[in-house]
Amino acid sequence: MNAPLYAWTGDTFLADFTVTEDGAPVDLTGATFELLVARTPGGTGFTYAGASFFDVDAVAGKFSVTVTSDETALWTPAGRWEYQVRVKWPAGAEQTLAAGPLLVSARKQP
Repeated sequence: MNAPLYAWTGDTFLADFTVTEDGAPVDLTGATFELLVARTPGGTGFTYAGASFFDVDAVAGKFSVTVTSDETALWTPAGRWEYQVRVKWPAGAEQTLAAGPLLVSARKQP
């Protein structure tokens, strides 16, 4: 399990990741990514995939995921949330790169 990620419901969510092996960046050329977010246990889940959500620096082994405020408005602070970041390698193998709790909070209204 990885460190928790934090999000404000209704705000743009941004998370950065670096993929390394033995301290060297892994070439991500041709890989595709998805972010899975779900309320647990057994609750509502959302999947984000494609270029509209991911920005990839393939040679450096880095990528970031951005989820818009319209999407995060669906992440209500009630309950427990978890995330998974998955990759599909060019040869077809799939792998979970990161997973853990997603701590969702609501901003206090003035």
